[in-house]
Amino acid sequence: MAELPSLDPFAFWRDLVSQVEKGVNEFANQGMKSDEVAKGMNETLSATLVTKKITKELMQRYFEALNLPTRPDVQALGERLQTIEDRLIAISATLDRLAGGQPLGNAGLPLPAPSRTRKPPVRKPVAVAPAPVVPRKSRKAAR
Repeated sequence: MAELPSLDPFAFWRDLVSQVEKGVNEFANQGMKSDEVAKGMNETLSATLVTKKITKELMQRYFEALNLPTRPDVQALGERLQTIEDRLIAISATLDRLAGGQPLGNAGLPLPAPSRTRKPPVRKPVAVAPAPVVPRKSRKAAR
């Protein structure tokens, strides 16, 4: 009996891709052995690095001309802000420790503790001055 062909529809494509990869690999290995390819790769890499360096310098000059910050400038600002935040946290912790762990008010002084009594706080009555009496003019006198 004859063998039935494989029922996998992608088997043909896998075999084709495998053969192409082997051919490209053999061709590339032969090419990499030559000195000309190595020199060409070296020159291409050098040209790419020089282009990147020149582009970086031109962009830096452009940003300086427009008075805009560059990426290193923004990174330095971020680091400086982080340092300032760390100092503020340390100052706040020191003030809390000096206040005896009590929360501080707006003036930096500890807030007064509420009284611990069952009686409500005594409210002082506010003295209200009587309204001044203004004499009315009669309507007859105005005519």
